[in-house]
Amino acid sequence: MKLKYKIPLIITIASIMILVLFWSTLLNFNKNVMLPYVRSNAIDKINAEVGALSTVIDRGIEKIRIRTKLEAAKEMDFESLKPVLDVAVESGHFHKIGLVFPDRTIVDTSGLLHAQLSDRKYYKEIFRKGPIVTPPIYSAFDSSYNVVITMPIVKNNQTVGAIIGVVPAYNVKEIIFNLSINNAGYGFLSDIDGNILMHPYLDEIKYTNIFELVIGGVKKYRGYDYFKYTDEKGIDRYIFQGILPDTGWLVGIDVPAT
Repeated sequence: MKLKYKIPLIITIASIMILVLFWSTLLNFNKNVMLPYVRSNAIDKINAEVGALSTVIDRGIEKIRIRTKLEAAKEMDFESLKPVLDVAVESGHFHKIGLVFPDRTIVDTSGLLHAQLSDRKYYKEIFRKGPIVTPPIYSAFDSSYNVVITMPIVKNNQTVGAIIGVVPAYNVKEIIFNLSINNAGYGFLSDIDGNILMHPYLDEIKYTNIFELVIGGVKKYRGYDYFKYTDEKGIDRYIFQGILPDTGWLVGIDVPAT
């Protein structure tokens, strides 16, 4: 082969080798540098937001707990208890608070009078244990989320009723949806089994359970779960998760792999 033909061939081969080396270096960089960086940042972010969410929930639990100890609550005297309940509502922490009677009817601060308690599964043990903190419940009526907190009222070692409070989940939604790493990715909330509870793209995603996405198994890092998946656009992504104490919720962050 003449030299004039060899030179372009050599240049082409060299270009291919440089490209292969570049991608190999990039992949190794992603594996050895980017993943640990993203992983560490994701866990730090989740830790911070779990703390913020715990504060919101714990504050609600404590307000309910205090009111179950009042004499008016133990007597199931809603009219006497109502001014104290109204204070919690007016503070903005609760949307409404009510008394649940043994026949499972409710009277609350919104004007509800002896309405029947919902048959949702998390109300089944309302008189047997507490606090019960429900997952964020989405209301299509006003496109909002609410968290319900319940706690039994005990008098002379016997359960006489329960207090139920509805917490607007504005803070929960804001905290979750603002999760990102360097403005990339987004946060979401699921239950312990991976079922989506709160997601910024709820109307767009094709899955209802995050574990449907797992490729290559779930890994552990600093006590947190994470896994890799490929989205519908062919983009590799990571999901990192941490549990929110006393709720059974998983706080997650979904970020691009590169």
